[in-house]
Amino acid sequence: MDILVVATELSPYVRESAAAESITELSRALVNLGHEVTVVAPRFEQFEAEGLLVARRLTPLKIESDEGELKVTVFDGQLSSGIKLILLDGPGFGPDAASGGNASATALRLGTFCQAAAALVVQRAAQSQGFDAVHAHGWALAPLAALAQAGASERYVLTLHSADSPVFSARDFGAWGLSRELASAAKQGSRYSPLLAGLSAQHWVVVGSAAVAREMTAQEKGIGLILSKLGERLLGVPEGIDYGTYNPATDTALPLRYDATDPSGKRTCKAGLLRSLELDFDPDRPLVVMTGELSKESGAQALVDTLPKLVRQPLSLVVLGSGAKSITKALGAARWQELDNYRFIEGPDARVQRHALAAADFAIYLRQGESTARDVKAAQRYGAVPIALASGAYLDVVVDCDPRLEAGTGLLVDELNASALLGGVTRALAVHREDKFAALVKRVMRLDSSWERPARRYVQLYRDAPKNPGQLG
Repeated sequence: MDILVVATELSPYVRESAAAESITELSRALVNLGHEVTVVAPRFEQFEAEGLLVARRLTPLKIESDEGELKVTVFDGQLSSGIKLILLDGPGFGPDAASGGNASATALRLGTFCQAAAALVVQRAAQSQGFDAVHAHGWALAPLAALAQAGASERYVLTLHSADSPVFSARDFGAWGLSRELASAAKQGSRYSPLLAGLSAQHWVVVGSAAVAREMTAQEKGIGLILSKLGERLLGVPEGIDYGTYNPATDTALPLRYDATDPSGKRTCKAGLLRSLELDFDPDRPLVVMTGELSKESGAQALVDTLPKLVRQPLSLVVLGSGAKSITKALGAARWQELDNYRFIEGPDARVQRHALAAADFAIYLRQGESTARDVKAAQRYGAVPIALASGAYLDVVVDCDPRLEAGTGLLVDELNASALLGGVTRALAVHREDKFAALVKRVMRLDSSWERPARRYVQLYRDAPKNPGQLG
């Protein structure tokens, strides 16, 4: 199949969110399955600053605007993975454009890019070289399907990586160049939603898991109310993780590599981390880690609230990450850092975080409504049993262990508060004492978290999409 991926970020060049890695990894997995993949993105300066070579096309794309005809310059390149790359350089999203800005600047950047990408799809179809599928990522690119379709044969898939659904004034919304009819359908009060404008033109809308889809559509307002109108066209497709990066058998960040067949190397990894952090060296004591964003939304406040009780437990606790100043200040307080079973590391690099997962017996994940659970999958890959909030995509990844540890892939916490977290960690300590804990570690390491299965599911969606998109209910 000939697949066009449309995105405003692409790892490792432009990263505005964790979606950047997902887009790159899925595109690479599709190439590995034998498909031709072209990624179209704004021409931000990071691409060429990282040494990417691109060639400028002589003929620009043309789009209409309130100010008249706009010309968008097209650049072609190719990544080492075999992914073809098209960069679009136009008003509001050229090499000097910032990812932030006020609402008007954001609308100009995203709306103009959406129009230009749609013009590219139409141009290819007119040349009898149309794409088989157009896969857009993010709420801002939802209108692309409505702009480009007009009877074309492409299948349109929209993946939403978060619950964001911003709205804009009528003037700013004009940057998407939609007809009066589509603009009217996108109206919410006195403002306009790009996501709502494009939903009816999608063949499929995808979120990160079936649990996320259920939770979203159960809401009676906001994005959930919008998505509930899609019916069977809303699907959950779990994301994978890059086995080229997350692989304890080959990871050079680890002092000793290991795999699910023989995970005994985790003891060496634990010993190395404890020594490097000058913690009490006891490899048999459970090591619990929490990595990543430290905010109230990620559950880090619950960790702060229960920290005085946690550090009195028979465990070692290591927290690595960055985020809200009040939380990092509390976690890094001298009275805790002086203990021989606790350390806080602010802003660690990815290699240190992977070493921590390789050393850990358990890893804490508490984000309410988590959309992908990629972090949990990475922990499981390294044999760190997750202690996760029973919410969002975690529910599709973590099966709560039974008392005998004969089944299950982690421990679920029912509520996001200090008491529930303490209970989850206390339960983890009991699990660690069980003879079958080693078998649990091997079981979570053997889980298939690669991108191959999600990529095959997307290919099925590209092929099995209905002939015409449905209407909103």
